[in-house]
Amino acid sequence: MSAYPSVSINPNPQLIPSSTRIRSTRRDGEPRDRHRSGKATLRKSHPRHKRSSGKHQTRARKAIPTSFYQQLPEAPAIQYQRYPASHFTRRPKEWRSGFQSPSRTGIRWLLFRWLADLLRRSPSTGNYGISVQVHSFICYAPVMPHSMIFDLRKPPLPEYGLVLPSLGRAPNTVELYQVATSPAVGYLVISHPRLPWYIEIYASSRNGITVHDVLLGLYESLKQPVAMHEYYTSTLQEEDREMLTLAFLARCGGKAREKAGGLRRVDFLGRDVCFIGLEKGRKGVWELKTAASEKRRMIIE
Repeated sequence: MSAYPSVSINPNPQLIPSSTRIRSTRRDGEPRDRHRSGKATLRKSHPRHKRSSGKHQTRARKAIPTSFYQQLPEAPAIQYQRYPASHFTRRPKEWRSGFQSPSRTGIRWLLFRWLADLLRRSPSTGNYGISVQVHSFICYAPVMPHSMIFDLRKPPLPEYGLVLPSLGRAPNTVELYQVATSPAVGYLVISHPRLPWYIEIYASSRNGITVHDVLLGLYESLKQPVAMHEYYTSTLQEEDREMLTLAFLARCGGKAREKAGGLRRVDFLGRDVCFIGLEKGRKGVWELKTAASEKRRMIIE
């Protein structure tokens, strides 16, 4: 039974029987009926509700020409203004524990980062007791690089600069869809010292995560927009916001559509936006290794 009382509503409020009408009183105290007739009466429509005619008749609106929409300006770019420190928000809850401002230096902050990295809670990878190795195409090698290299700001495709330095060419479809780990797993967690978020990679098939899944997952995760409370947070310093602004302008390159999208997570990497491999970290989390565009050219050459 419903907790709310049932109310009966007359479907036609203008047509009300006289037996149910409310009786009012005159000034002398005698009761009187609002309607003398015992039959049901129908209210007359107000004159102002009648359809207008003559000069008051409603005119049809003219259709807006298509050229009007072509003259509209493009969407303005999102501008992040400067606010005093009292307006900054607290540390966002969606950020990973242990992340600190990249611009903070000194022995004190290095010790704090070391303790935070030691005591941090890493997400569960589900690969307990399993020694997982990644494919040589995405494995970081500081001396002789063999991993694929591409710009994280662009899709991982050969036409956007995806290259395999060990072979001196772009990878083909067979190489991209090889299993990325040994043994095969369906879930990977990746982090970067400059990124306050974890990057989660999921398998697109039952065979496990492929090399293409890793590259595409990195691109899709880093192209997500940065919220306003993540930019104006007390965790970041003014130097960090200036670095983000410079990275944002370098990525847009004067394109209005890119500027309208605002900051993206890849801007937290600064100038080091080139993927050069994955390195095994603590507690089953893989560390993303990046480099600047200048170092990318040196590796390819």
